[in-house]
This record gives sequence, structure tokens and C-alpha cells, in this order.
Amino acid sequence: MHRREGTRATQLDPSDLTNSKMMGRPSSGFPPNSSNRSLIMFVFTLLLFGILTSGCNAVSLIGSTLDLNTGQLTLSFDIIINNTAGDCSAIQIASDDTNLILVIPLTNSNLSPSSVNTELVCDLGADKITLLETPGIATVRNNTFVIADNSGIVDPSGTPVDRFPILSTTPEPDITRPSLSRSVLFDVDNGILVLSFDDYINPSTLNFTELILQFDFDTDYSNPQLFYRLGEATCTSQCENSDTLYINLTLADLNQIKLRLQLCTSKTDCVPTFSSFFVKDYANNTVTSAGNGQTNVAERLLFDFVSDTTPPDLDAFDIDLERDVLTLVFNEPVNVDTLELKFISLQGSRTDSTNSVTLSSSASADTSQIELILNLNSDKQLIKDSLFFNSENDTFLSLTSEAINDVMGNLVSPILSDNALQVRNYTKDETPPFIISFELDLDANSLTFLFSELILVNSLIPLTNTFLLDSIPGNVNITLGGTIQGSPFTPLSEVISAILLLDDESISRIERDDMIGNDTSNTLLQVFNGAFQDRNDLYNLDGTVGNITFIYDVTPPSLLAFTLDMDSGELLMTFDDVINSSSVVFSSIIIQNDGVDPVLERQLTDGNSTSLSNLILTLVLSFDDLTYLKGVVGLAETTANTYISLFSDAFLDTTGSQVLEISTRNALVAQSVIPDTTPPILQSFMLDMDSDNLSLTFDEPVKVDPIIFSQITIANSSISPRDEVVLSGTDAISINGTQRVITYNLNIGDTNDIKEIRNLATVSTNTIIDFLNDTFLDTANNGIIESQLQSDQLIPDTTTPRLQNFVLFDLDSGMFTLSFNEPVIESSIDFTAFSFQNDFSTNRSNPNNFYTLTMAVVLPTTSTPTLEVTSQFSNSDLNQIKLRDGLCEENTNCVPTIEAAFITDRATTPNFIHAVTNTRDYLAQRLLQTYIEDTTSPTLLNFTLDLISDQLLLTFDEPVNGLLLDSSLITIQDRVSNSSATVTIGGATTADIRAIIISIELGDVARILRALGFNTPNNTFLSLLPGAIADVSILSNPVIAIPDDNAIQATAVFTDVITPNITSFVLDLDSNQLLITFSEAIRASEAQSSQFFLQNTSDLVGSPVIIPLSGSSFVDENNNPIGDGVDTVRVNLVQDAIELLKINSNIGTQPSNTYLRIDDNAFIDITELPNTSAVTRASQVVLDDTPSQMVSFNLDMDLGRLDFTFNDVVSSESVSFSSFTIQDGVTGTQMVQLTGGSVLSTSGFVFSLSITDADLTRIKLNDFLATDRSNTYVTMSADALNDASGTDVIAITDSNALQVMNYSGDVTAPALLTYVLDLNVGSFIMTFSEPLSDTDPDIGAFTLQNLDVGATDTVALTAPPKSVSSTDNRT
Repeated sequence: MHRREGTRATQLDPSDLTNSKMMGRPSSGFPPNSSNRSLIMFVFTLLLFGILTSGCNAVSLIGSTLDLNTGQLTLSFDIIINNTAGDCSAIQIASDDTNLILVIPLTNSNLSPSSVNTELVCDLGADKITLLETPGIATVRNNTFVIADNSGIVDPSGTPVDRFPILSTTPEPDITRPSLSRSVLFDVDNGILVLSFDDYINPSTLNFTELILQFDFDTDYSNPQLFYRLGEATCTSQCENSDTLYINLTLADLNQIKLRLQLCTSKTDCVPTFSSFFVKDYANNTVTSAGNGQTNVAERLLFDFVSDTTPPDLDAFDIDLERDVLTLVFNEPVNVDTLELKFISLQGSRTDSTNSVTLSSSASADTSQIELILNLNSDKQLIKDSLFFNSENDTFLSLTSEAINDVMGNLVSPILSDNALQVRNYTKDETPPFIISFELDLDANSLTFLFSELILVNSLIPLTNTFLLDSIPGNVNITLGGTIQGSPFTPLSEVISAILLLDDESISRIERDDMIGNDTSNTLLQVFNGAFQDRNDLYNLDGTVGNITFIYDVTPPSLLAFTLDMDSGELLMTFDDVINSSSVVFSSIIIQNDGVDPVLERQLTDGNSTSLSNLILTLVLSFDDLTYLKGVVGLAETTANTYISLFSDAFLDTTGSQVLEISTRNALVAQSVIPDTTPPILQSFMLDMDSDNLSLTFDEPVKVDPIIFSQITIANSSISPRDEVVLSGTDAISINGTQRVITYNLNIGDTNDIKEIRNLATVSTNTIIDFLNDTFLDTANNGIIESQLQSDQLIPDTTTPRLQNFVLFDLDSGMFTLSFNEPVIESSIDFTAFSFQNDFSTNRSNPNNFYTLTMAVVLPTTSTPTLEVTSQFSNSDLNQIKLRDGLCEENTNCVPTIEAAFITDRATTPNFIHAVTNTRDYLAQRLLQTYIEDTTSPTLLNFTLDLISDQLLLTFDEPVNGLLLDSSLITIQDRVSNSSATVTIGGATTADIRAIIISIELGDVARILRALGFNTPNNTFLSLLPGAIADVSILSNPVIAIPDDNAIQATAVFTDVITPNITSFVLDLDSNQLLITFSEAIRASEAQSSQFFLQNTSDLVGSPVIIPLSGSSFVDENNNPIGDGVDTVRVNLVQDAIELLKINSNIGTQPSNTYLRIDDNAFIDITELPNTSAVTRASQVVLDDTPSQMVSFNLDMDLGRLDFTFNDVVSSESVSFSSFTIQDGVTGTQMVQLTGGSVLSTSGFVFSLSITDADLTRIKLNDFLATDRSNTYVTMSADALNDASGTDVIAITDSNALQVMNYSGDVTAPALLTYVLDLNVGSFIMTFSEPLSDTDPDIGAFTLQNLDVGATDTVALTAPPKSVSSTDNRT
């Protein structure tokens, strides 16, 4: 069917009108008299000649719309008007229609173009704000009236309309939140930020603390230099009645922004961000936030940026001479890096720079700062030395523009020297002068002072009690006297340093007293108040100065001769000057064997000194030094090998001068040497059983060789009978530097012999050493005297014993042997601390890689010491090792690991063995030396027949290899021998590879066994041949045969007697499934869905809701058909069941109204036992929360019907017809949005509706829409329908529209339903059953007649109509 756009009306030709009137049946009902006919003819004539026009009709205001959301007022009229004319500013809004209590003229409104020629549209502009702010008007229909008088509205002919009725209207409230439309400008120079919005903004609602300027769109707020949140600000008068904010930043905020050097230097690094609390519009709608992130990028990007071009000003400065600080205060941040102090001067007058100081100090401040703090440093003294800068009245500052820049690079405003800036705050120096340090020169007899500042030299008063040299802790003091070097001075002479020339009395007292004046550690300078003053008349205070420098007397004394006594250890020394006996430094004295080229020497360490006379000093050598000299052959034996050398600090004279150095290349020879004649004595000994060391300590050095070990005995008592060990030798000997202490490392045999005797050498009291005369000699060949001595120290054995070797592993007999590095206690063994593993370092997450013993037996041994232990495995441990594939099958995969608790040594406090862990340590010790394979065949001990799980369980005396199973060699028979029924289980398999108990899956053999009646141990026996199976050893030893004439009886036979049932189920309405858990495995492939029912009660009393599940499928978790032998299945519900569940609120909404009923024989278990009927309550109901999705739709243009198919149940109660749109393609260019309709179906997977006539007409009128399948698509918003759970469906959007599946065209011809003949106006109005494609009728096809049947009068319309019009192509 063809259609045309547009609206047309048909006006009859006058001749046709006349003919129809002459038929005597006027449609108006007027009587056919002459006067009426004359009037009709007159009107007809006017129509005929076009004199009668529509301009004679009155224009009526029939409605209005006040939309405060869009800011528009729309007036609707009953006829066409000229909507390009009219004065909107003459229209008024009133609060009532009678008294006009509150009237607001729309003086700021303007005419807006409208596509509807019966409407006049006015943009309110700022009038919208007035309406929003004025209470009591334009809030509801009862206080919103439109007065349109004098509005200049005209009809198409230009005729003005003078007055309209006052018309009430329902205002549409403004609910749209304003949004940022552009970031217009940031003027850093003037501190103005301009932001533009898409609606008028109410400046009284501004909260500037919600506005942030930041470095970029997505800024890291952890860095405060990249953003700034405004404090206080103001909005200019331009903000009123405007959509643009003109924000004046405070100076504080502007400066804070400038302090952030990366922020707001251009429009690319100055991004505004604000929350919804920033501002509101006049309707109290909060602004849409422009938050931190890549949002509103275009709107937040500054359109324009004005940089700071204003020079900074120095507002004030402060000077603090107490803290030596100059503070500069600017009106904005400045860049400290640009500071040039040479362009800043302090001057003594506002207008005169003659007396000035140019600064050179440094600033202590951040890179950018408003207030700069300068440390005056050297400038301080220049300022103090000047005659100016003493108060606020004579302290001024000038600078040039080069002194500093602001952060934007603008030069500072200069302060000229003829108009200098006066100091704001002045703090003068009130610190008294003091002495920083002093120097005591005992060569020049002077005392030099360094002062803290310039002092008046004439103020120095070197009198008694003014300067006092004091000792520490202050029990000796010397009052200093003398004169100031350079005296006399002029009255105002100032110095920073002065020298006091000490008088003879002061020098004499210093040199005589050793407790003062000879070192910084015992000398202080006491200074009393009034000793000196500075130029500000400030005197020094009482004080103590400890910062001293000394210059000493440096003439050295000399050593003339010496004698060494090796028996008494005394060294007698003769000097040419008196030596301070307390000043001896023994480490600076060296005894050497030659005076020019020594190879042996001893640098003394300690001793005592005694002065015999003014020139002779006796030193008593320390024991260590004397011992050393005795122990070195060729040193200090005679005068020929005894020389002395000195370092200069070895001795001091009474003035502190060091001795004259004697170098090792020019040493002084001894006058005499007295030799050693005393034999050595063993003072003590220590036996260390931990390190196997015997340490002997003598009173002097002894010779290491020769030593006769067979003369040394270690015993547990000094008398017989006793346990003892005669030493046989040593593995190593070590001596200390003096040869007084000799340590023997006992050989392992002696050590183990001692450790084997548990009451020997465990404590000092049972550790005795015996030795004979001359067993040891000292260095002078004096022999030791025979003696017996108890150990003064016994270090017990605390060293953990260690594994020495893994000697043997016998897999056949179950024995293994370990050897250790020292004797152990067999009874201490804890076998649970011992493991075997398949490598030195293995993956212990795999239990097959290792095994830890549980029990073993130690086999007796007669060898001593106890260094080797042999153990016998328990059967269970041996079998567990055999069960592990790759463990202890050869010597390379049988590696021991040992925990500390495994075994202990024989110490008094036993030491646990050193753990050998799962690492690659101790490889040699852990490598198995001898491996014996398993050669014994396994034996079947018993068997069990389980016809419930269809298994045969065989128990052997050791692990067997399931891979070697030949089930055809195993027979089940009904007697021990001479059986009447036998079943060979050939074809049966096992999943057990290495096991003691082999589980054989019988499969179909189980049915045969059940059929033959093998149901008790009394009629169930087993025989097998040797090839039936073998053990897991390398040799694969075959099983010992059980002949069929001597079969073994079953231990047990199990048959299934328990019927299966359902234990729980879950109804999942999201996936449209049941998840059923059974009491045992079932044959799911044989389950009968027709025997399954869902119902809302536990019984059938009353009228329960029952939903059959017939046709539902049983699947696994991957939605595949499920096999047999499972105890959990999923049921995919059929569509009918899903619809019934989801549309019925009485079932399937919670566990309490969800039950699963099964009838008898609904399913069977794997032994084919059927279930019995039962009802089970749901353990859980998972509600549908997945939106439904349309999968297809059909359109019938003849019936005006749409059928939509969804993937889930939808509810017809929630339909929104306007959410459906018919369009011509995936992305629509021609489209019709439905306005209504009627529902043809209830809830289900298919939803059907009948299209309204109006919507169907609009579709049919479009020649390019829904004419066939190629141009028929649908879109749908999410609120079009809800599924059964109330969830919106998934929207189908434009650009992704769904094409029709089945399309049926319009095949019914249109019919004329009614017509109206108006002879007054000469019109013929026809109404058809559907829109026509052609509204230019063939007028000759129409005939008017006086009767519907058998007409006597007819008039054929022949002349073409004057005009044709139609509003919908149906009328």
C-alpha cells in the first residue's frame, strides 16, 4: 500500500453542492424554504468565488505550557497563527485570574521559532529567575495564569488579536542540574576566574571552598604543589541573573596559587574542579560536579589565560640584630633563585644613601616565598660597625628592579634611594661580648684572647681576679698578671683579638704545678664581669672559657743506658734529664735483637714505673711482656741480642717535653742481661670435649717439641681403680704467642675412647691429668717436675654428632645400617625422626618422594666404641617405602634425612644428632654404599567382594604393581575345591598402581556374580595363578599362586539393599536449573523426568501448585548430557515449567514454598535399586536477577500485531508502550515510537501487543518503513518490560536495532466507514477504515443517492473538487 505525507481537506465544487441540495435532503436539517435556500445560495456563492475566508473566524487561546526546566512559555491556539510575530515581553504571569495580586511581566522574554503553526513560543531569559525567586507564583497550576493581552499575536492574514482570556497552566518545575559549559578565563594578573554554565546560576549559593584549581585533569592530590582549594572569594555584580560566574580571588588565594610553581602558569596546567556543593541554580538544583579525572575535559579546559604581568612590591622589612636576621615581606610570592643581594642596600636616611651597606648574605627560604628570611652572616658586623642602623629612625632600605623576580618572572618594583623604605620592626643587639677561645703559649709566655665581637681595647683591665687560670675540677687556680701587647691604645680603639703578656709570677706557677696549665683537659680560663666592654657599653659577664690552644716547651730529654733482668723482669733506665714517672708509655718502648737490622723484637704493652733518682727510672715489665721475651729464642738472652729503641712519646720531662727518639736502626745496646734459671710449672689445664682439644697452661714458655704422649694419661680419678685413657698422639698442635699455653687436638681414636666411658671427662672432678718428669721443658731447658692435676675447666661435649656413612639398605630383609662420627646411644633412637627420600633435595609436596619411619628395632652389636647402628624395619614401614614409586629402588634414589631428635651421643647431657635436611648437604655421607634388592614374592592374604560398588578388594602382604594385573588369571568360585560355579574376572581393571590393597573394578562381571548368587563368604572363594600380579620391586616378583583346589574364602561379601533418594536440591531461577544431590551415585541416563514434580507444599492436601518437569534434561556442570555413576546432577527445566514457576508467586520464591516430589522408579542407583516416592524441601532458591533479552519479534501489518520473544519470562503488567520504536534499519532514519496499545498475552516467554490505530496509521503512512522485512526493525528501552522478578529487560538501542523475524503485510482493502455532507460550507467528509495512499479521489466514482437500496434520486459528482485536505489520510 502506498502512502503520502501531508494533510489535505476536500472542498466540493459549487455545482456538485447545488445538485446535492436539490435532492431535498439537506444534511443540516433546515426546512427547504426559499429564504433558507437563498441564504445557502449566498454562502455557496461566496464559497464558489473564494470571498469567504478563514480570517473571519475568531482566534482562541486554548492552552499554555510554562516549562521552567527549559525556560520556555508555549501558547497554543485553536487555529493557525503567525508564530513569527508577537511580543513576548508584553505577556504576564499572574498568581490568580481575578484580583491579580501578584503579576510578573515577561519583560526579558523573546520570541522563539516554533515548528508548530498553532503555537507561540517565548524564551523567558532572565524572567525565569524572577519566577523561580518569587514565592507564591508559578509553582502549581492554581497560582500560574497567563495574561496575553497586547501581545501582538496575529493570524496568518495579519489581523491582530486584542485580548485573550486569562488562562491557568501547570508549570513544569526546573529539575535539571546546571553543568559547566566552558572554563572561560583565568586572569592571574587581576585574580579573576570566569566559568560559564548551561543555566542561570544563583550566586548567593556559592561555596568557594568546593572549587579546586589543579595541574591537570587527573591530579595526584598527595602532592600539595599540584592543586589548590580556594578559601574565600567574591562574585562580581555580573554574576547576577547570569549563566556566567565572575569570581574575584582573594590576594591570599592568588598568592597560594602562585606559590605552586607548576600550577596555573598557562591554560594547560590550570584545570578547575568542583563538587556538586559548589553552587546551585535558581531552582535550587545543585550543579553537576566536575570531579578529578578525565571527565568534562572540554568544559574544564581553559579557553583563555592571562598571565601575571604586575611587578611584585616589597611591602615591609624587619631587622633583628639579636638573631642576625633580615626579613623581607612582599605582596606576592617571589622566586628566591632570582635573588641578587648586591641590588639591595641598607641606608641611614630615607633620602640619603651616603651611609649605606650593600648586602651579601644568603637567604634561607623555599624556592617561592612571600616572606624571605636572610641570615646576615658577615653583613651583621658591617651593620654593627656602622654609625647608623641603631633604631627604627636610622634604618632604611632601597633596591633596584634587578634585586628579585616574582614567580612569573616580573621584576620587583624598585625602591629608590631618595625615597627608601623605613624598617617596620627593629631589634637591636643586646648580647654581651664574650671570649670565644684563648691560646696559652708556654714558649712565648703569652695568653691570646679571641672575642665574639669588637671590644674597646682600653676596657681590658689585667688586674687580680679579672683573669684566672683554673684547673679541672677546680682545686688549683692561678691568677694571671701582665700587660696587653701594644699598650697604650687610643680611647676608642677596638679589637677582635688581644694578647696578654704574662708576668714571671704567672709563668712560674704554671710550670711548677703539674695539675694545671699543661693540657686542654686540665685548664680553664675564668673571666669575671667587667673585664672588657663592646661599643654598646655592654660588659662581659662572669664565665668560663674551655676552648684553649696550647704551645708547649719542646726540648726533649735523652736515654743514656739500660739493664735487663730476665729473672725479676726489671728494666733499669738512665736519662740526662728528670723524667715524669707517671708519663711512661710502655707501648713506645721496644726490646730488639739487633741495633741496626732487628728481626726479633717486642713492643712492650704494660708495666709499672719507679723513680730511683732524678735521672734513673726502674720499669717492672708486665707478665705478658716478660713471658714473650722468654719464649723467643735469640732475643733478650745476652747483651749481644738485647737492644732498646724508643718512640718520642715514651717519656715526658716535668715540662711535658717528649724523650729524644731512638730508632730501631740505631738502637741502644744493654749494659747487662741477667738470665732465667727457674723450671716451668703446669698451672692449669682444660679439656674441651666439644672441639677435642687439650690445653695446658704453664707459668712460662715451654718447648713444643719433644713431647712424649705415652707419659700423659687422662683419668677419672687420682687413685686406682679408675677408668683412664693413655694418649697416643695428636692431630695438631697450636701454641699462643708466648708458648705458655699449648693446645693439642687429640686424635679421633683417643677422643672416641674418652667419650665411650660415660663417667670420664664429663666434669672437672672426673678429669685428672698425669705426667712424668721432663715431659715438658721451658725455653731455658729447665725440665718440668712430675705431677698430677685436676682440670680447672672441662668443656663438655655439646657438639652434635653427625652421620658418617649410609652403610646398608636391605630391601629384602628390611634392614639398614648407619655409621656416625662419634659414639652414640642406641637406646636414644627415635625412628619417627628419620626419613628416606628419592634425592638429596626433593619436592616434599609429593608424598611419593619420601617416607618417614614410624617404628624399627635396633639390632644388638658388640663393637666399641658405638659408631655403627643396624636396625630392622617394621613391616608397615617397609611396605610404605615399597609403595612409593622411585623411592629406595636402588642406591641412587634412597637418601636419608635425619631430624635432630633421631639419636644422641654419649655425653653427660646428650647431644642430639646434627640434622640432615632436605638439601644438597652431606652428599658423600648420605650416598648409600650397599643396596640389596627385594627378591621375595608377594602373598595374597585375603579378599573382599563388594557388589555395592562392583569392586573386588585383594589384600597382599606387600605392595603389588596394579599395572601388571592380569585379571584373566583370577577366578571366583563357590567352593574351596570342586566348584560348581566359577567366574573368571577377565577384563576387570584397577586404578591402583602401587598398593597393598588392590581395588579391581568388576564392571559387567559384577552383574554375573550377582546373577550366580555370590552373596555370602560361605559361597565365595578365590584362586589365582602366579602371573595374576607381581610386586613393585625392580625384579617384579610374581605373586604366589592359590590353586583352584585350595581356594581362599572371602573375608566379606557386600550387597546393596539401600534404596537411593534425594538429599537436597537447589532451585536456580537465574539459570533455570535444578541442582539435585542424591544419597548415592545413580544411573543418571535412566532418570525419568516425567516422574519429577515441583510443588509449593510438602503434601497434596488442599489445592497445591504442581508443576510437572516432564521433558526436562539431566546435564553436568558444562551443560552436557550426564553419564552414570554421579550423585549430583543439574536439570535444565523445560520452558513450560519455567513460565509456570516465574509467573506464579505462590511457588519458587523461597525454600518454604518450593518442594520437589518424585514418584516411584524415577531413577535407580548403580546397583539398579529404584527409588521410592518422596518429597524434598529446597535447601536454597536462587532468584532471577539476570535481565531478560529479546531474541526475535514478528510484525503483522494486517492485524496491527507485534509478537516479541524473550529468553526468559516477562511480565505484561509492566509494559511501557512508548519504550518500543519501529524503525527502518539497524540505525534508524525512519522511525515511529509507539504511543499506546493493548496487551494480547499474559506473562511468558512471548509478549504480544496490538498496535493503536494512530500508531499503525503513522507506520502505514511512511513508504520507507515496515513495508517488508528489510526495513522493519525494533528498538526498546530497558523500562519497556520487567521480567518475572521485576528486573528491567536489556535495552535494544538505535545503531543496534533488531530485525523482524516474520513479517506479514497489510492485505485488507480499505472500507468507507462514514461520511458527512455539509451543504453549508460545501464540504464532503469521508472516513475510511485505514489510511489511504492517494487522497486525490476520482470524483467521478462517487454518486449521491437518496436511498441505500433502490435509490430514485442520484447525483453523480463530476466536477473536480476545489480542494482536498486530510489530517490522517483516513478522514
